[in-house]
Amino acid sequence: NYGGYLIREGSNVRIGMNVRTDSEIPLYNWWNKDRSDNFVSSDYRWTVDPRALIFGRHHIENQYSKEGYSMYRLEGLIFNPALPQPDGTVPLCSWWNPVRTDNFASSDPRWTIRLDDWEQDPENGHGRPVNHLSRAWSLKEGYSVYRLEGFIFDPRRPQPPNTRPLFSWWNLSRQDNFATTDPRWAIDLRDIRWNGEHLSNGNSKEGYTLYRLEGYVNRFDS
Repeated sequence: NYGGYLIREGSNVRIGMNVRTDSEIPLYNWWNKDRSDNFVSSDYRWTVDPRALIFGRHHIENQYSKEGYSMYRLEGLIFNPALPQPDGTVPLCSWWNPVRTDNFASSDPRWTIRLDDWEQDPENGHGRPVNHLSRAWSLKEGYSVYRLEGFIFDPRRPQPPNTRPLFSWWNLSRQDNFATTDPRWAIDLRDIRWNGEHLSNGNSKEGYTLYRLEGYVNRFDS
């Protein structure tokens, strides 16, 4: 049982592994202890076939390591950024702040760029702004946008079936943004109170404060 997901031998685990043609691709979470940095990614270079993974109750038990990061959780499936945006979804963009050593993914419209200004780079797995020298929108509050992870269901709409909410948290001491579908880091959707693009009633947990519902991601089991 992994975060409410029950994986049985022979079960139909819906995982997209072809980054150019599959409609849904996995979104993994990684942790770097030295940087105190969590980050989520659908980059194919940062994914593995989940059939090779051993799932604990909430985390991956046989964690993979890469460049100082350890893969510890499969959050769910998101819609492939290489394909047209599905109706009822919003873009999930990733940003990097080298001073804070913080990766940050958000669907906040203030932290997204127009899809017409975005191109996918199949060689390195990153999206990039077409006009990537324009600091006016590619750099914001010390963060540089570097990837369109994909599309997730709109947080302002009712939760679709077979999805999990993706919540964002902030730790001031660590200077770390943290997004997860882990039910231990979720609140009842009926209790959500919006204040602009953030939540007005976010609680605190282990030094982190809940500040946003990014949207909903598809469950990876069926």
